[in-house]
Amino acid sequence: MRHIFFFISFLFGIPALAQQNQEFRDTKTYFDSQEELIKKEFENQYSQLTNDLDRAMMKTEFLEFYQKFLDARNNAYVNALVAVKNREDLSRIIPVKDSAKIENNRLKSSIPISRDAEYPDGIDVFRKFLVDNVNFSADTTQPIKATVTFIVETNGEISNAKAKSDYPELNKKIEIALYLLPKKFNPATIENRFVRTKFRMPLSLKD
Repeated sequence: MRHIFFFISFLFGIPALAQQNQEFRDTKTYFDSQEELIKKEFENQYSQLTNDLDRAMMKTEFLEFYQKFLDARNNAYVNALVAVKNREDLSRIIPVKDSAKIENNRLKSSIPISRDAEYPDGIDVFRKFLVDNVNFSADTTQPIKATVTFIVETNGEISNAKAKSDYPELNKKIEIALYLLPKKFNPATIENRFVRTKFRMPLSLKD
């Protein structure tokens, strides 16, 4: 008995990309909705089967199909990351008017920052989101460590996300997770004016 899942539009119908960070929001929303449809259809078909062999075959087919879905979603995120980084590289070649110079979490300014950039739910929630959304394993018993840096813009969005570790694939996954943050940062301020700042944080994926 052969079971076919018809929710394959995700391979062809990825929505058009918009402004920075919106690429990731659009992609996530689209694939989350497709994932929900796929799982509901599987549960519906699975519940109608009474034969154990048919159920086992259907479960195997579903797992194979679902892995293809996950691969497609990951590829979409990688494409979004490339698009964002290309635009950020271009912005460095063609500087934004009145853009601030940044160094070591501080603007190059004689005026001290009044308030540092902060994640609304706190640094622990921010760090947990990254760890929970990075699926990575390595053949080591030691903690997998990385250093994360990015710029918090005056509107609270992040840009120029970079992760540095011993694993290039891990770096890419952390950078994708950064752009998938569900909330914006509270930007830093100088004299009640929002300013761009650089954020740096160590990250450990295995205790």
